[in-house]
This record gives sequence, C-alpha cells and structure tokens, in this order.
Amino acid sequence: MGKMRLVGAVAAAVAIVTAAGATTARANGEFDLSLGYAHMELSGSASPFDSRDGFRVEPRVSWSVGGDNAPLRLGFGLGMSGFERRTDEDGVFIDGDGDIITIDGDAVQSLTFITPEFQASYRILLGNSVDGGGRHWFIEPGVGVGVVIGQYWVGETFGWFVDEDISEWDVTVSGRPFLRAGWQGERWVFGLEASYLFGGNLHFTDAIEGNLSEFYAGGFFGVRW
Repeated sequence: MGKMRLVGAVAAAVAIVTAAGATTARANGEFDLSLGYAHMELSGSASPFDSRDGFRVEPRVSWSVGGDNAPLRLGFGLGMSGFERRTDEDGVFIDGDGDIITIDGDAVQSLTFITPEFQASYRILLGNSVDGGGRHWFIEPGVGVGVVIGQYWVGETFGWFVDEDISEWDVTVSGRPFLRAGWQGERWVFGLEASYLFGGNLHFTDAIEGNLSEFYAGGFFGVRW
C-alpha cells in the first residue's frame, strides 16, 4: 500500500474519530490507537491475494455506559489495513469490463481495506486498584460490526507519490470479535489485542475476489478523560 495513501488515511481517521468522540464526552471517555500485524484471506482468489500478510492501524474512541469504570463500553473505530506484492516480471491484467492491461514488472499490486465499525465491549477490571489510585489491569472481550471498503490497485510508487494504473473498489459488511488485555490509569491506557474479522464477498476482478477474513494481533495505547 502506498505510504502517502496510508498516512493521509490515518490523518483523516484521527480527525473523524476525535470529532465523533467530542459528541460523546462524558466520564471515562477514551481515545486509542492500535497497530500491528494482519493476515488476510480472500477465499477462492488467485495468488497473491488468496492469503497475504500486512499491517493494520485503527484509531478509535469509546466511553463507558453508566459512569466512571462501568464495564460496558460503546465506541467507534476506523480500521485500515494494507497488503501488497512486488514483482520483477511483466504481466497481463483483465479488468471487470474485459479490458486487457499490461502490468509493468516494476509495478506494485496492493489491497487496501478501510473498516468503519461500531464497537461494543465489556471491560473487566482485575483485582484491586494499584496503589489505591484507580489503576487497574483488565481484560476486555467485545465485537465490532461495520463495513469493509476494499480497493485493489496496481501502479508505481516514487517516494510518497503513487501513480495508479488500475483501481477497483468494492464493499461488504463485516463482523469482528476481539479480545483486549491491558492496564488503565487515570489518564493513560495500553495493552495488547487480537481479533478475527469475517466479511462477505469482495469482487475486484475475476481473479481477485472471494469471501474476506482477516486476523489481527497488535498493541494499543491511548488517553482517558
């Protein structure tokens, strides 16, 4: 995925999610940034995107329902993940309209997923607070429900500049159960998380299409108010 595209998407996501958080300001609000490893599969798709490793980042905002340290949390997240393949060989691409396009050997093939979703979770505080200051270890199971906006593109990158030769889009609904574990203080929070996203069919070309799944494992840190 082009670096310029990812940085721009992250900046826009932070602005959108922060604005959403302002409308839900209350005790125990929280803004987090999660990032780490992702592995996606498009069942039935041709290589290289039948199975691919990549990177995922997610800014999100959440708040407790019922006041400070209430276990039920509601929020919104904007996940972004990217998977790419570089090759030294020329190839032939047939798009959805049947047009034949030659792919240069220096080109990059990439899949990008943007996933806005509603999230609900249950934060379970473990044991007594540390030093009596409201600081706790916790585990937090939950689920996200949303849509996946997918883009398959082929092009060349020149530093931060991306020249696209092919760009195909599709969208599908998704569900994503997750589990987080971490530590929360009065102002800060950090931890680890894992999730498994499952979605419907994404169709970019006759060769790049299938039912989407994505495993994610990473870390997060954030600020509480």
